[in-house]
Amino acid sequence: MKFVNTLFRNIAFSGATLSLLFSAYSCEKEIELKEEFSISETELQFNAEGGHSDIQINASEAWTVESNAEWCLVSPANGLGSAEVELRVDTSYLYKGRDAVLTFHSGTKARQMSVKQFGYEKVINVEEIEYYVPDYERVENAYIDVTVHANVDFNIQIPSDVKWVDVTKNDAYVSSVPRPRKLRIKYGINSNFEERTANIKLVPAFDKDKETTPGELNIRQGAAPKITPSRQGDSLAVVAICRSLRTADPSLSGKTMLNWDMVRLAEFPVENGTPGQTEYRVTGLNIFIIDTKESLPYQVKFLTKLEYLSVRSNTNSMLKSIPMTAEVCELKNLKHLNLFAYGISSLPKEMANMKSLEELNISSNHLSEVPMDILRNLPNLKAFSMVGCRRKDVNDLTLGEIPGLTGELPAELFTFDNLEYLELSTNYFTGSIPDMPVGSMPNLKGLSLNFNFLSGNLPEWIVKHPYLGCWNPFLRVFTQDGIKDDKGNKPGFNNVPNKVPDCPLEN
Repeated sequence: MKFVNTLFRNIAFSGATLSLLFSAYSCEKEIELKEEFSISETELQFNAEGGHSDIQINASEAWTVESNAEWCLVSPANGLGSAEVELRVDTSYLYKGRDAVLTFHSGTKARQMSVKQFGYEKVINVEEIEYYVPDYERVENAYIDVTVHANVDFNIQIPSDVKWVDVTKNDAYVSSVPRPRKLRIKYGINSNFEERTANIKLVPAFDKDKETTPGELNIRQGAAPKITPSRQGDSLAVVAICRSLRTADPSLSGKTMLNWDMVRLAEFPVENGTPGQTEYRVTGLNIFIIDTKESLPYQVKFLTKLEYLSVRSNTNSMLKSIPMTAEVCELKNLKHLNLFAYGISSLPKEMANMKSLEELNISSNHLSEVPMDILRNLPNLKAFSMVGCRRKDVNDLTLGEIPGLTGELPAELFTFDNLEYLELSTNYFTGSIPDMPVGSMPNLKGLSLNFNFLSGNLPEWIVKHPYLGCWNPFLRVFTQDGIKDDKGNKPGFNNVPNKVPDCPLEN
């Protein structure tokens, strides 16, 4: 019994001892845990816009935190015991990234956290890349606005064969922060029967930004409606011509083609129609006040019944030099062609094939010579006008280059016996009027050679011409211009008659 009691006492003592030992161990562990100092993050990254992040501090004592960069701060910057703090990173305005280190102190312990902020990548980002525009839009609405986010300056590259778009960009302060830039893209009229596309690139303007990926946008323009020889085809052609020339669009009048002021119509059999079926076709087109830098729109060739065409008075025509293309030469029925003040600098050689042409007016253009290669091949030509082909007024031709139609009058021109009207006024012709046989140009009912630099004697065929009195010759022939011709002589004729006979056409 004594042994048993002793055993239980020993066991009890041992249990108490173990209990004390466990209790002591637990206290020591709790003290150790309380003395632990840590932070929830050791590394953070931010983009250039900056931002904030919460950080958990585990501490049993007072703590502080300090930053080696003023753009990266913690709030609050000190405290007692565990706490949650906020890390704030300012917006960066740098292309390159930057780094900061935060140091947390508590007693003798220290913990560090690295903070990395990325810079702005150099970008030229087009907000919307693909655009579709119609074949035609009124000029005041023929544009699209494009937004580009960029932090480098850029140039606009348009393929050399794309003439129908024009791009302007607004002025903007360029910094490392991508900012929106506005592009306004104006587009022309697509007169072709196929769609067309413009691929435009936005490339860095300076070598220091050459690693920047170029921006790109694509503009697709719809095709023009196809035109066939018919009343409807003539209507489409006239509308397309007017739109291309940026003149009044007759389709906006609300009237049918029968009531368009600019056209003449005549009734013809329907091509490939039933016997006796007719329709009205355009035989005359008169367009006044245009604004173009291009030749006659190609749709003119679809007006296959056209006999009269007048397209005149181009805006700032004296500042333009437009080579005339050959589409108009396909009009086999054309008798009258008036291209007054269009801004033409050259004529197509195919014009010599216009055998039906009776009247040609190419006045107030930038032509430097009389187109004899064309005129001599027009057997039915009755009226030719080439007045005012001057780029500017010059009174003394000895001063240098003569800006306009100059040289001597072509003698061959005065052999065209079919001509009834010849107008060559207000040019820079020099020399004398060609001396032809008396009786030359018997049908010439109108002649104007005034305000040139002609001189010498009036030839006898002029003085004795039966229609001399019909020409108003004192004004339209005898009166010359300027101070000196190209040889330094004063322009004017030596033998101007005092009186001319009456015009027989008026009797």
